[in-house]
Amino acid sequence: MARRPVQPYQQPAVEPEIIPPDHHGSAWDARTAPPGGFFGVRYGERVYTARVSPIGLGLFAALAVLLVIAVVVLLISALVIWIPIIALLVFGGVIANWLRRHFVRPPL
Repeated sequence: MARRPVQPYQQPAVEPEIIPPDHHGSAWDARTAPPGGFFGVRYGERVYTARVSPIGLGLFAALAVLLVIAVVVLLISALVIWIPIIALLVFGGVIANWLRRHFVRPPL
């Protein structure tokens, strides 16, 4: 295997930036804006969007309607589950009242 010749040490063109330990690696944190603001070169990228066709709009509307129907069905089913529970509680109260009247001793 051929050895590469050893290159002489070259001085770097730019010195590295020394960041203190208590400072985060970025130039800004959650309380301050970036140095150039949000309208600098970094944030000026183009965003491409597509036109929505009538079919796509119809599909989106159908999806929204299906989601609303699903939520309504879930709410109604949650209410329907409570109907037998409340009926059992009322029926148990009626039976307990009848038993209490039937088995209580008359006062002397």
